[in-house]
Amino acid sequence: MSESVLGNRLKTLRGNRTLEEIGALVGLAKTTLHGYESGRREPDLNTLQKLANALGTTVAYLIGDTEDPRPKPLHIERRDMPLPPPGWDKLTPEEQKEVEERARSYEEFEVRRILREKGHDV
Repeated sequence: MSESVLGNRLKTLRGNRTLEEIGALVGLAKTTLHGYESGRREPDLNTLQKLANALGTTVAYLIGDTEDPRPKPLHIERRDMPLPPPGWDKLTPEEQKEVEERARSYEEFEVRRILREKGHDV
């Protein structure tokens, strides 16, 4: 695994979210995440999967095995609904991407809400 690829992709996908915010989603300290981003530390496969899920991508993208950051299919391992949902094929690729982004954003919102309800600092 190339740490520079992993670190750069983590930083890019994190965007304007803080290390604390991402850490709360995956159960890691900000110093651990900083170590991944700087290349001083290397996550195990389980942690890579958690990071990929939290950032809305795949492990393959994080480690540089693909240039496509979009997960396929949409989080099927965590959803009980059939995929693709009814009408999915009627959407343009741009509209499908918008749906995916909105779903990830809502999922992140819900995770933060639940963490706050449980007394976690997010």
